[in-house]
Amino acid sequence: MMWRWRGWRMDWTSPLVSPWNPVLAQDLVLDKLGWCGVSWGLDWEEWTATAILAGHKTAGYFALRPRSRMHAWVTHARRAGLAVDFYLDGCWAFAAQPGTLGAAFDLSALATEYARVLPPPLGRKVAGELLEHADVPLLTTAVHHEAYPATVCALALGYPPEVTAGLLTPRRHRFPHLPDGAEFGAYCPECD
Repeated sequence: MMWRWRGWRMDWTSPLVSPWNPVLAQDLVLDKLGWCGVSWGLDWEEWTATAILAGHKTAGYFALRPRSRMHAWVTHARRAGLAVDFYLDGCWAFAAQPGTLGAAFDLSALATEYARVLPPPLGRKVAGELLEHADVPLLTTAVHHEAYPATVCALALGYPPEVTAGLLTPRRHRFPHLPDGAEFGAYCPECD
């Protein structure tokens, strides 16, 4: 996905956004493409917890085992200033950088890039949706990520906006690949 990208190029970056976020944090791509025998050698939940704590990922959800390790991570993360919703019954958590979407990202610049690369009516709509959510706390966007527009959901999980733009771009071949659309973005491996 990352080495054969055919999608949009945007002039926008953030240390909280990386192409590794959809790949490693959601444990995606190679196995779903049928490339058997390839492994990243990483546990996606461990990677998510580490990336959020290190400031390489906006937010995410995960469980660490044993339970004592999860408790220790939550304590450390809260002391470091991260926002955490910890669920003792399942021993898992949603965690996010502190603050709001607008405080963490230059949303005006990102909205401008969406408006630039997407077809005009869609670009304006997407840019507006993104700006409307500037005051939403990052933890809220993580916990309820599926309830938000694609641009907000993807940003909450640290996905590159190019991937999101690729998902939003109308393409006929999207329909049979919708479950993987957010991760593959503008590069569809089955239709290459």
